[in-house]
Amino acid sequence: MRGTVFFACGLAIALTSASAAAQGEAWPIWTGAFSATQAGRGKASYDLFCASCHAEDLAGQNAPALKGDRFLSIWDAATLREFYRKVSTTMPRAQARLDDAVYVDVIAYVLQQNGFPTGPRELTVQADVLGRFQIVGANGPLAAENGQLVSAVGCLARDAGGWMLTRASTPVRSRSLEQTAAEELKALEAVPAGSSTVRLMAIAPGTEKHEGQRMEAKGLLSSAGIAAMSLQMVASTCS
Repeated sequence: MRGTVFFACGLAIALTSASAAAQGEAWPIWTGAFSATQAGRGKASYDLFCASCHAEDLAGQNAPALKGDRFLSIWDAATLREFYRKVSTTMPRAQARLDDAVYVDVIAYVLQQNGFPTGPRELTVQADVLGRFQIVGANGPLAAENGQLVSAVGCLARDAGGWMLTRASTPVRSRSLEQTAAEELKALEAVPAGSSTVRLMAIAPGTEKHEGQRMEAKGLLSSAGIAAMSLQMVASTCS
């Protein structure tokens, strides 16, 4: 079982930013997460079930836009698993839930309309597949800002100044403090080692058992580092 440490925090926070997933030398979503045929099916389903609220051009009408800078900013760094969960549990309004295949087809169409490339394979509903792809721009996720909930991956270490992540990835916005799903932790193994050190504050007793392990830290970002609210093991070593 992967190690997990949670930290209590007396704050009630409305969190809408997205969680981190696999970061490779080429972002997986830019290598083709869906096929052109699938996006074509998705357009037909979108026109039937979604356009009345989100508009034919996805610009938004009685519901938020599903295309453009605002959409990409809201969902920046979210996995397709998170986007699928949102779409499949809230849409279409006042209608019966659609088949899983219809939802992933619509997602493929939405991605295509936002400029993401097609590939040879279709997107499937399996959690490990959806968790592999992260909605990011061609240059990676947007920079996180102080006060946002973020996630970072690195080697857990400490010195006289306290705990830190060394060889850490750049903190990216996170959607939730809930425990990261197993398939998304697996995807985090692909995050390349970074060159920065991220200080961790508010670390709970017992964290020392994870020293020297590769960990995901979630918490609030500040100029001093991350006020950690949870830690989960990504790998048992930092090699």
